[in-house]
Amino acid sequence: MSRPARAGRTTDTSTTPTTSPTTSTDGTRRLLAGVTAAALLLVLVDALRPLGAPLVVGAAAVLSALAALALLRRAPRGAAAPLDASTARTAHVAEGAGSAGSAHVAEGGGGGDAVEAEAVPDGAPVVRATPMTTRDELTGLADRAALTCALSAALTPGEGPCADAFPADDLSLVALLLVDLDAFRELNDRFGHGAGDVLLRRTADRIAACAPESALVARLGGDEFAVLLRGSEAAQARRVADELAAAISAPAPEDGAGWRTTASIGLAFDDGPLDDDEELWVDPAQPGDGAAEGDLADGLDELPDVPAAPADAREVELTPAEDLLRRVEVAMYSAKATGGGVRLYDPAHDLAARERALLAEELRAALSEGGELDRSATAQLVVHYQPQVEASTGEVGGLEALVRWRHPRHGLVSPEVFLEIVEEQGLVTSLTERVLRTALLDARQWHDAGHRVRIAVNVSSSCLTSPALLPMVDAALEESGVEPSLLVVEVTETVLMAEPHQALATARRLRARGVQLSIDDYGTGYSSLSYLSDLPATELKLDRAFTLRVASDPAIEAIVATTVDLAHRLGLRLVVEGVEDEVALAAVVAAGADETQGYLHARPAPAASVPAWLAGRDLRSSPSSSAVTPVTPVTPGADRVEALVSEA
Repeated sequence: MSRPARAGRTTDTSTTPTTSPTTSTDGTRRLLAGVTAAALLLVLVDALRPLGAPLVVGAAAVLSALAALALLRRAPRGAAAPLDASTARTAHVAEGAGSAGSAHVAEGGGGGDAVEAEAVPDGAPVVRATPMTTRDELTGLADRAALTCALSAALTPGEGPCADAFPADDLSLVALLLVDLDAFRELNDRFGHGAGDVLLRRTADRIAACAPESALVARLGGDEFAVLLRGSEAAQARRVADELAAAISAPAPEDGAGWRTTASIGLAFDDGPLDDDEELWVDPAQPGDGAAEGDLADGLDELPDVPAAPADAREVELTPAEDLLRRVEVAMYSAKATGGGVRLYDPAHDLAARERALLAEELRAALSEGGELDRSATAQLVVHYQPQVEASTGEVGGLEALVRWRHPRHGLVSPEVFLEIVEEQGLVTSLTERVLRTALLDARQWHDAGHRVRIAVNVSSSCLTSPALLPMVDAALEESGVEPSLLVVEVTETVLMAEPHQALATARRLRARGVQLSIDDYGTGYSSLSYLSDLPATELKLDRAFTLRVASDPAIEAIVATTVDLAHRLGLRLVVEGVEDEVALAAVVAAGADETQGYLHARPAPAASVPAWLAGRDLRSSPSSSAVTPVTPVTPGADRVEALVSEA
């Protein structure tokens, strides 16, 4: 790896010996002495009162002066006791405090962690808290603020709040490791947050034990840790990263079967030079100049290459520390996308990440355009519809609303790409409102023409449990004038069971308004029969996983027939998804399905295609090319990703 040189850069990481700063003990003693003197003053004044006012005043003046002198000699403002030995790897303490980590004082030389020392009038140095002394309460490691301060000091010595952490002419090589535990959320969900805290503390101990003595180890929050390396130790960052990965994944004697974890580790360097004996690691998984397999944004593969910086220069200028943190995060997510392990920062991955960030910004802008609902031909976010066909007549009984993004640069963007961004950016409620209002306004036109079809809108877990959902539904129904009984809210089993009490309460309020409730993807989630008796559902949608095998697998055929019978006994409509050929259609109709949905009938299409479906044409067979407007190239079994919000 070639690295541009910067003048005056060295790799000297030696630490200048320093004298120990004192603690605040002396200051406390002086303060107590002053308080004691004041108390004695009151006693003596009371005792001398019979002797006359002049004597009392004179004695009071003398004693007041002594008390004031004692108070003036207390510890200066900001003095604090040194941090205990538990923070030895994250903050320097006095030589007598038992620190095993890197020692550094403001008057001294290099090192990892800084507590400034200042002189008081009597010449004794005291410890003064700085941003680099802050630490994480759970693990005792440095926190994000401390890491950011130290990183800024390492990359731009002599600047910022930690300017004295390193000598101004110290331009040693800097490497940053970002460690993220794999499947930590699943462990929390399975064993509880107490077990998660135990794992975080144990991980912190293992990282601290593996990191070099002068390294700064920090917990950034959640299950993310960072290790800051400098000088010759930075040049050995790959070895350190491998040791960290091995240590974190090593089992502990007290662990149960489900306690072992692995980590995804990103590695990034600053842009400094190398000494002759330093050789940085080149990731074997990233040959040449191209991107390795498992890019951070795999979903963006179908998009054409775009410049990292768009023409309108929307990017915000980052500090050196912020940029290194950003780059190491890209490397970490790249490692996670390929199954864990260690990954070096690659600019090709960075390009994909920047494009993803740009898409998120553009999506947010598209959702907030003027605050008005745009249903014009130039709207970016549009709603397409897929018919649900009655098995007995071949007529359309309902329509499922599916969102599309007509991107100005990329054309029609796959829902697989932008719906994930919607979840990440917290835009689910805004997008759901856009789809709901558009679908109901379109339905109003069809209803006015005499076609009383249902309109189904998908709702995610975050939206179902949001207090904004019910007012949103009320406002959309009032705006459109559509009867509540013709609106179907689709939720998956996973959504219902994620927060069952709140989901049940919301479902009952929806039904009280007359809105129908559909359990989507039935059979692939929890499939708990108990919630069917509690939920006020009106419809079950059997997942396509059964439809694709119903004609070839007798067991699946029996499951479909049993599910149909169960739905009917509960008074529910049974809709079968994923019907893509005549054989599957015949099998589910024979089992008693009420309605079917899939590419055999029609692909999702704009609202302009719907009147032809509603005109009485039998959709039980393959549609003609003139009846449907294809939207995106698809493969069998792929249209589920086009639901409004996919589950993570």
